[in-house]
Amino acid sequence: MNLKEITENETKDIIDEIINNKLKLPQNYIFISSAKFRNQTARLKRLILKAMKYIILSITQSDFEVFGHEVEFGKNKKYPPITINLEDGKKVEIVRQNR
Repeated sequence: MNLKEITENETKDIIDEIINNKLKLPQNYIFISSAKFRNQTARLKRLILKAMKYIILSITQSDFEVFGHEVEFGKNKKYPPITINLEDGKKVEIVRQNR
């Protein structure tokens, strides 16, 4: 899905689907147990939608391009390790450790 092509209605539908699926989990029963919590959940959905609108707007009005989500980087991966040069001349290399 290209963020530059997503509509506000599609964003709302995605947010609703994610939150509704989370609310179905047994450990989240409290959020649908009373009118007060259901109202707070509705407010949370509106807040998330508003935040996502601003995030998407910021991305679409910039030259930022998403190349992938949760991509792997490191030795022998699609993307090289991230190397940071410190002021003292040392280098720090960030790689994902396999478990």
